[in-house]
Amino acid sequence: MARGNNTPRHTQEKPVGAAAASPSSSPASSSQLFGRRVPAAAVLAPPLALCALVFIAFFPAVNAGFVWDDDAFTLAEPVAAWSGIAQIWFAPRSIHSEVHYWPVLYSTFWLEHKLWGFDPLGYHIVNLILHSAV
Repeated sequence: MARGNNTPRHTQEKPVGAAAASPSSSPASSSQLFGRRVPAAAVLAPPLALCALVFIAFFPAVNAGFVWDDDAFTLAEPVAAWSGIAQIWFAPRSIHSEVHYWPVLYSTFWLEHKLWGFDPLGYHIVNLILHSAV
């Protein structure tokens, strides 16, 4: 404390890095970019536009059937059976058409098979969502 000043020190100083709060600005309405305020719409526009472009590019495939090696994944016995999830993770040689060990891939096919069977529409919509998310 300075001599002659009876005010406690903690009320005189601002914490380091403290910014003055403006009643008109809220974290949801703007963001900082290179030290300048940027509207939230400007920050969200590029990723949303990219998601829209991915959706537009992949949407024609939604009505397609299975392609290439999809039959090897969807027709594998562990994918079709309810007890197949244990085979996928703990007995990978039970998938006779596959020489690789891809338990997450087969697990997603197993789960999707339980949701919509062998209808390719559901598989394509999940693929579209995953591509947009990435």
